[in-house]
Amino acid sequence: MNNEKGTVTPASANNPYTKNVVAGGGRKRKFNIVDFFLLLILAAVVAAVVLYFIPGAFNRLTATDETEITFVLEFRGVDEDFAANISVGDAVYDSSRNYLLGSVSEMVDVNIHTQFVYNVGKDGKVTSGMKEVPGLVDLQVTVTANAIYNYGSGYSVNGERIAVGRSYDISFPNFNGSAYCIEINAEAN
Repeated sequence: MNNEKGTVTPASANNPYTKNVVAGGGRKRKFNIVDFFLLLILAAVVAAVVLYFIPGAFNRLTATDETEITFVLEFRGVDEDFAANISVGDAVYDSSRNYLLGSVSEMVDVNIHTQFVYNVGKDGKVTSGMKEVPGLVDLQVTVTANAIYNYGSGYSVNGERIAVGRSYDISFPNFNGSAYCIEINAEAN
């Protein structure tokens, strides 16, 4: 059918029974309460599946547990004269925030400090290896503390997170230095 402007309009344009018909043969619908509940159920199922695959996601909502832990701090490249300044029973502080982290529970392990070196020979050949550094030692200090275990974030002592690989500025009564946590052990409850 042609209209006044000369364009062709579909025959169904004036049919009152086809006004709500859209392309593809479906009918237009208004959003209602059933649609809302279906979307709500779908969102809950998606959230449950996502939380299921995130380790510890459901446990984060539970209470924290308090336990005794031991952790080993490693000080690298320390002057060997300072190794004798750390004793069993010494208080261990995080010197950056002045928090008590625990106390020294085992004798200090002292190892000769080594470093990786490259040597270039007269012939231009490069060799590499570990070389002992005179006067420097690596210290491993075992610390015992009462810690809180929080699911999802690990152990913390007085608000300071204790984690393997993390660096700490440590203060003892007769020694200060930077150390890395290289091991954590929890007492079985």
